[in-house]
Amino acid sequence: MATIFSQSLIRLRKEAGFHTAYKFYHNNGGKSVMLMSYREYLLLEQGKRMPDARRLQRLICCLRIIVKSGQANELVIAWLKTIVGEEIFGDILEPILYMKTETCGSSPLHKAVNRALTWKKHYITPEQLQVIYKNRDNYLCFLAMTNDEGAWSAETIGERLGLEKSAAARSMRELERIKILKKTKRGFYKCPLANAMLELPQPDTHTAAFFDKVKEYQENLITSGKTKFFIRGIIRADSAALSHFFPLMRLNISTVQTYNITNKTDKSALFAIEGKVVKLRDF
Repeated sequence: MATIFSQSLIRLRKEAGFHTAYKFYHNNGGKSVMLMSYREYLLLEQGKRMPDARRLQRLICCLRIIVKSGQANELVIAWLKTIVGEEIFGDILEPILYMKTETCGSSPLHKAVNRALTWKKHYITPEQLQVIYKNRDNYLCFLAMTNDEGAWSAETIGERLGLEKSAAARSMRELERIKILKKTKRGFYKCPLANAMLELPQPDTHTAAFFDKVKEYQENLITSGKTKFFIRGIIRADSAALSHFFPLMRLNISTVQTYNITNKTDKSALFAIEGKVVKLRDF
């Protein structure tokens, strides 16, 4: 029997680009991340079981929802209504809760853009991410191959990326093993995900040390590059209110995917697009 919570969970899961419960569960790392078996997760969607607070927190993370955003609030409210009942919730909890289920800037246009990009999304699993960021060679091969539709040999990709042929060949074999690359009959490698919008697991599904390595690889690449555009603004704002801007910021960064190409042109290059909010001082 469906509940307020199960209905919200299923809708948010589909909006995130996970069209089946199976993909949502396994692409997010399964039991080690969600802290429940696949069968237990299915019971949530069927309205036969409710998660505790810790598992609810993991679900929000796996749905790619920003904490304290309108969507996160919506799921938490649905959780509370299902646990205590709508009448008790309305009489006791609602008056003391600040509820805002619409994120700032979540216009029909932004919702339409988000829906249009959803079909392109492919979620990298935690196991795949471990191999991709195992070393710098794997990461460089991943970065190059997921942005090109062509077939590449280890020798050619090594020349383009400044890697030894043996190192490039080893990395491409490892990426093939986790289904990021596919080997052709001629012994070349192609990437079946070249036209996809790749979504990585949320940082708190892994150790801080692992994501420090991810950050190091990316920052080294960005430092070695050339800035083509830069803009920055400094404002004073309430941190809770400003958090409603984050989903809009994420969506705006995601729309750069509409410029993505998978074939070389005279002016093609790899670009890093970044969005950042830094708290400077309490004031």
